[in-house]
Amino acid sequence: MHPLDPADDGDRAWLRALVWPGPQAADRLARLDAAAEVATREPARMLAGDLNDLLPEAVSLAPSGCTVVVFHTAVLLYLRRADREAFVRQVRSLPVRWIAQEGRGVLPDIDAALPPVGRARFGLSLDGRALAGTAPHGGRIDWLPDARGLVVR
Repeated sequence: MHPLDPADDGDRAWLRALVWPGPQAADRLARLDAAAEVATREPARMLAGDLNDLLPEAVSLAPSGCTVVVFHTAVLLYLRRADREAFVRQVRSLPVRWIAQEGRGVLPDIDAALPPVGRARFGLSLDGRALAGTAPHGGRIDWLPDARGLVVR
């Protein structure tokens, strides 16, 4: 609803505070700082508000002839079920490629295609079809056997 601006010192400090502690924290902080520097030099257009309300507008901002990719990771969990379902219907109706990485229980159709939980606590999907089971924060990807056929078109 309220995107953070990586060029703002306060927003950047908040983002750094959200990095999980542990043995990989230093690497995560370095990646965050590097990404924030790029985003500061080349700012993206940010739309503030509800994703379901703004998705069509965001897609319409792309130049004609380009492939629009809607990407999200660990976002839909924070929506009510009805809003999640509305998002899925909407993104499927738009001329976009849709890449999602969401925790189990968020996109039931993706969950059904994944192996038992184990290390794969999230599902990675393309256009609503499961590609892999993943660890949170992208630490591990366990590709499904037929994933290559889904990615290459």
